[in-house]
Amino acid sequence: MAVWELGLKDLRLQNDGMLVKHLDKFYNNAEVPWVQLLWTSYYQAKVPHLVAPKGPFWWRDVLKLHNTFRGIAKCTTGVGVTSSLCEDLVLTQPWNLQFGNLFHYAKAP
Repeated sequence: MAVWELGLKDLRLQNDGMLVKHLDKFYNNAEVPWVQLLWTSYYQAKVPHLVAPKGPFWWRDVLKLHNTFRGIAKCTTGVGVTSSLCEDLVLTQPWNLQFGNLFHYAKAP
């Protein structure tokens, strides 16, 4: 008998949903103390998902869901601190997937 047949919620899915909300606050640079602390301490002028995970253990665990978040969140271009034009969803598809042959020739993607 499946869990959904008993009316129970999938706790892993619920937890991942809550953690993705933290990633939304982080990538949008919300005026929350923990977000400001992480940005100023570890990610000044760096795109977080293009560098090695930094910060406390709990934050590195949250960052494991960045691919899920980036798959559902659409970026708006601006300064470029939290997004990568080639790897993030800007229009319909990341540019490295849309223009795959061209992407292989980039010196510093």
